[in-house]
Amino acid sequence: MHGEFDRLKSVLNNYEIVVLDEAQKLENIGSLLKLIHDHIPNLQMIVTGSSSFDLSQGTRESMLGRVREFFMMPLLITELVNDTDSHEIENRLVNLLKYGMYPGIV
Repeated sequence: MHGEFDRLKSVLNNYEIVVLDEAQKLENIGSLLKLIHDHIPNLQMIVTGSSSFDLSQGTRESMLGRVREFFMMPLLITELVNDTDSHEIENRLVNLLKYGMYPGIV
């Protein structure tokens, strides 16, 4: 793994910020993130996952003291009603139910 990590490090050294989505799907993600953090200290990693339980189980112990967690909650329908007329919400309801109500989608 040493050679593989050296190659990864040479690629990541070219960036200030790296975003890794669906990180829970990677085997040993916690150990990998710890290695990256410890050996490339100026790199900011934004790691997301739709399965926060799986992601936290794979990273919690190995990333102790290296992580700030943020939980993004979807909007409530009452929050939309305050800023949008009910006719528009009715027209968008199918898409809201299909794609979710996270701020970027809404």
